[in-house]
Amino acid sequence: MALISSDFRLELDLPPSCMAFCPHDPQYLVVGTYHLNRQEDANQSDTQDEDHQRQKRTGSLILLKVVQAHVTICQTLTTDFGILDLHFQPSISEAHGHGQAPRETCTSRGQLCVATSTGSLQIYQIKRGMNQGDTPYIVHSSTYQFFPKEVLVLSFAWHPLLANIVCATLSDGRVTICRLRSQEQSDMLEGDSVHTDNLVRVVEHDLEAWISAFTPDGSILFSGGDDAVLSYVPLNLPRDYPIFEASRDSTQPAVADLPSSPSWRDKKVHQAGVTSILPVLQNITITGSYDDHIRVLSTPASGRRQVLAEKNLGGGVWRLGVLEGPSYGSDMDSSVRYLVLASCMYAGIRIVEIRCDRGSDWTIEILARFEEHQSMNYASDMHPLHSDERKMIVSTSFYDKLLCIWHFGDDSSP
Repeated sequence: MALISSDFRLELDLPPSCMAFCPHDPQYLVVGTYHLNRQEDANQSDTQDEDHQRQKRTGSLILLKVVQAHVTICQTLTTDFGILDLHFQPSISEAHGHGQAPRETCTSRGQLCVATSTGSLQIYQIKRGMNQGDTPYIVHSSTYQFFPKEVLVLSFAWHPLLANIVCATLSDGRVTICRLRSQEQSDMLEGDSVHTDNLVRVVEHDLEAWISAFTPDGSILFSGGDDAVLSYVPLNLPRDYPIFEASRDSTQPAVADLPSSPSWRDKKVHQAGVTSILPVLQNITITGSYDDHIRVLSTPASGRRQVLAEKNLGGGVWRLGVLEGPSYGSDMDSSVRYLVLASCMYAGIRIVEIRCDRGSDWTIEILARFEEHQSMNYASDMHPLHSDERKMIVSTSFYDKLLCIWHFGDDSSP
């Protein structure tokens, strides 16, 4: 197992919570931050409502240029809410492969969705000036106040085929499918009102709902919560379901037609909260948990769930990302190998190989670790332009506000 050192370090102004590379201009990275400012007042009682009033959450979107293991801050856009998750709208080609550089097939170039601490989903655009070579900049586009402002949107996932459908997971335990309206209609949603006409509650966890994930074909929705439950929900999508753009609202079917009831809820596999879910093959899912373990699970629609392999990574496995691996529709009879980037909270980052050779069992091996972060590691990603043998990784840690660049491959791998 290789212990990797950083090639670049940068201290940010606020604690980083999430990140994403820009698909249509992948030398640019957006980092979301989250800051909780507790305003203590000895004259106030400790009721729950008053405690909420004393907690002010703020954040920012930081646009960075990442070139040859060096980072330049291009823009910092402050927000009056904390940012807990962010993702660019994927293209269809991205949704059907792992570890590939994004291709420009998405019609909404640069559309970024942000999950906030004030019950909303915010849409931003990455734009450039009129002149070639102008530095991109972030601009706010739309606000969707789907939930009450005291509810935190902890994470969300874009549907891989339906451009206006996302699944949001909430601090009150709900897992909800949301329909994003057109730009003109979303302008009418601005303000303090909570709009529920485009929501469908799919699952409800007993504690915080940390994560959700669609299968790459869009037919199944998984969710995980602090109650250690992994849920499985089949979605009623006909094979000829239309693929449409967010601006074509008149052609979109009702969201209520999408989900069915949960097929199963499993509370036996994980010993603590489920924090990351990666559906990789049909009926095969990789999960991460607060119990420090990464697991390969057999997750059929019916019948017994089975742990095919598991490994303790030394810290809560907050997020998982595939660096290399076969696509979702690959033949299960052949040998498969996944290279996975694991953000392990208080243990740093692990690069893990998950393998199943034909006729053998699944195995998990830690190939490398990066441990220079001195606080919670919530966000890590691979630079899309450096996805070959020598991979460039950007990782962050929360309380020390540290961003690092390091490489895996060649001399760094065992």
